[in-house]
Amino acid sequence: MTPTPTGSARDTGNRPVGVVALRPAPPEPRAAVPRPHLLDRLDVGARGPLTLITGPAGGGKTQLLTEWLSARPRDGPTGWMSIEPTDRRPARFWDEVVKLITGVSGHELAPAHGRADVIDDEFIGSLANAIDGLEVTVTVVLDDFEQLHSRLVTESLDRFLRFPQQRLHLVIASRIDPGLSLPRLRLDGRLTELRSADLALSPDEARQLFELDGLELDDDHIAKLHERTEGWIGGLRLAALSLRGHPDPDGFVRSFAGDERTVADYLIEEVLHQQPSVIRDFMLRTSIVDELEPELADALTGRADAVGALELLARSNAFLVPVEEEHRRYRYHPMFQELLRSQLRYRMPDAYALQHRRAARWFAAHGPASTAVRHAVAAGDVTVAAELVSEHWLSLLMHRGATELSGWVDSLAPRVLAGSAELALAGAGAALALGELTHAQSYIELAEAKARDVPAKRRARFALSRTIVTMLDARLRGDYDATRNAAHKVLGSLQVAEAPGDLRVVAHVYLAIAEYWIEDTGRGVTQLQEALELARRDSCEYVVLDCLAQLALLTALDGRLHEAAGFARGAVDLAMRNGWDEDPAAAAAFLALGIAHLNWAAFGDAGHWLGAAARATGSAQTRTTLSLTALFQAVVDGRTDIAGAVRTAHSARNDIDEWGLPRSLVVAAGFFEARLLAAAGDPARSLQALERDGIAAEAPLQAAVVRARLALARGDAAEALELLAPELFRDAGTQDAAVAVEACGLAAVCRHLRHDEDGALELVAEALDRAQPESFRFPLLAVGSPLAQLLRRCTPTPTRRRTLAGEIIALIEQQGAPSLDDPRRVLLEPLSDREEAVLRYLPTVMSKAEIASELFVSINTVKTHTKNIYRKLGVGTRTEAVRRARHLNLV
Repeated sequence: MTPTPTGSARDTGNRPVGVVALRPAPPEPRAAVPRPHLLDRLDVGARGPLTLITGPAGGGKTQLLTEWLSARPRDGPTGWMSIEPTDRRPARFWDEVVKLITGVSGHELAPAHGRADVIDDEFIGSLANAIDGLEVTVTVVLDDFEQLHSRLVTESLDRFLRFPQQRLHLVIASRIDPGLSLPRLRLDGRLTELRSADLALSPDEARQLFELDGLELDDDHIAKLHERTEGWIGGLRLAALSLRGHPDPDGFVRSFAGDERTVADYLIEEVLHQQPSVIRDFMLRTSIVDELEPELADALTGRADAVGALELLARSNAFLVPVEEEHRRYRYHPMFQELLRSQLRYRMPDAYALQHRRAARWFAAHGPASTAVRHAVAAGDVTVAAELVSEHWLSLLMHRGATELSGWVDSLAPRVLAGSAELALAGAGAALALGELTHAQSYIELAEAKARDVPAKRRARFALSRTIVTMLDARLRGDYDATRNAAHKVLGSLQVAEAPGDLRVVAHVYLAIAEYWIEDTGRGVTQLQEALELARRDSCEYVVLDCLAQLALLTALDGRLHEAAGFARGAVDLAMRNGWDEDPAAAAAFLALGIAHLNWAAFGDAGHWLGAAARATGSAQTRTTLSLTALFQAVVDGRTDIAGAVRTAHSARNDIDEWGLPRSLVVAAGFFEARLLAAAGDPARSLQALERDGIAAEAPLQAAVVRARLALARGDAAEALELLAPELFRDAGTQDAAVAVEACGLAAVCRHLRHDEDGALELVAEALDRAQPESFRFPLLAVGSPLAQLLRRCTPTPTRRRTLAGEIIALIEQQGAPSLDDPRRVLLEPLSDREEAVLRYLPTVMSKAEIASELFVSINTVKTHTKNIYRKLGVGTRTEAVRRARHLNLV
């Protein structure tokens, strides 16, 4: 019986038009995500002899073909045949193919029935010639080709494809690669291929799929589902099915995995049960590791043929994919792996722990140690886990992060932990990396109590571990002398005891940080940069994070803001990629960005990054970072809550004193506190803060700035100018760059108030030149509104200087009217309401008596207010007062 078309030209809304189906009819095309790039590739393939579409179950192969047949015109008629297991006999297969082509072309071809199961070359050649003589070009689609399971059929088809074909385009859709000479066809340019990666949906296409199902998901949900499914269409469709009317879409998306009911049922039926029992067992037993290589798979299964099994599964599109071009390592699709693990736990509970123990032993011998520990913990083998953690804790800390190491130590049985000095040191190291001083101390005490029980052959390693813990503890406490001593001792011990190769890098990092805070900032930064290169060479990302974050902080404190921001952004990117964004190691990078944005007068961004630093520090007692974060946060808070800012700075200063942190921090804290007290209008306490601990003598420029502000607040521009001696800020180094810019700006205003306009403009230009390389804005903004007029006058031509001046002017104007914490109140004693009322009349020709009459006060009152106005503006006449008031935007 001749096959009949499944649709006519009028059936455009149903099945593909003009397609003859032998069995069964192709499914009706349904609303689908437009994929024109794939349809274009199918069009290209239709000009050659063979197009091959391979992908896993639910990969969208059939859907893509029905869309192509419906949407794209072809050179001639099309036949469709879904392969069945009964087609494995060559004679039956070729009979069905001949019947299909006969029905499609209208030209009778010789059938294959009556022949033996081995199809000879005579039949193949005559069929190829007969097809080549057709008057129409025929497209034949063979769907579900993986059902064939016949070497004889594929060999005969391979011989058929050796004949040049002009009248036949063959399209094969299969879950596995057919046994054809694909390399030869590729080399001859006679093969078009679409693989699993081509069929996978992009995130944008995933969004369109959900929209077609009437679901509107936010970007985060789309991203999570796409990540979980890796674009697998079947998984995304099953997710859409489950999400319809779901009472908690957010919870569903968070928990969507391979063991979710609809997904699990599909994968079990369509993938797992399709495998022979021996392969199913192989898949279940190897699913407990994230990546497979043949030797590991052999160890997990007790077999010696893992290479063949892995290659077979990869070719079969059984959700096992190679992770490198050499096909030495493989991984399961995340959702399928979750299903396999749940099936292993459910069907073979005893094997679940056994497989983890086997994995732990293999990784203990071949690495990485962190994976060995994870499997030992999963197997419940606390003895092996404890041995591995004790031996490899520093390497685990450097490569996996403190949180995971701490979790492993805490998960071990108390009896194991209580009896092991080495394991106690591992716990101390993890706690110190997390900034938990008290928790670490309890571990250290336990280690000391059990130190005698350490076997003789491991005592050298134990002694080195004790020194490492001492180094970690000293840095956390801010005792940089002890940090340096311990680091030197660690470096000297590396030739004696066995230790991780990257321990040298860690010791150099700690030594560099100690050098910076003790005496030699330049040497410390240089050593950190060298350590960073070593950490990158060894692919030790946690140490790279520490290096980048510390380089960011130290260069920010040195006033090299752009360089600091570069280091900080590298650290933040690394932290985000590894989930370390709330790890104490990342706090220094966030703090550096906060310092930079504060100096750039980007107060919102500064607050954001300082808040991130505080969160990353959390309850950790990383004393230097804690103190610096509090001090810079006080400066930001001082713009809106000067009283709270003063309290924060005072508390931070007390902590710095109590903890015995480096002298440079003591001096910086005193300057922050004195400056904020000056801004709060408390000159007595501000001066006391400067004198406390004798910091004024060690930081003469900072002390001069505070005292000059207090003098200006009293209206004494002459004293302020005398305090701001040019040699103070002109000799300032990079560490004092921000203070030098502010001092220069303050001196300019002082000269302006002393009627030295040329000197004032010269100093403003110098301040801009000092500020421009690192884009310092806040130090000039802090000078206040009197600087705005000078900025307008000093840069008449378009230059970089003028751009920065314009930005400062705009920022000053945005501050609005003076408030308690406004820099203008710090610069000049504010006018009272009555004095402001009198000032408004001074630009007029009215006499004091007329002003008194207008204001309904006595002439003596007007005289008193006028005298106060002159004093506060630093002038001696009415004309000068008017000019100065206009410069200050007061009239």
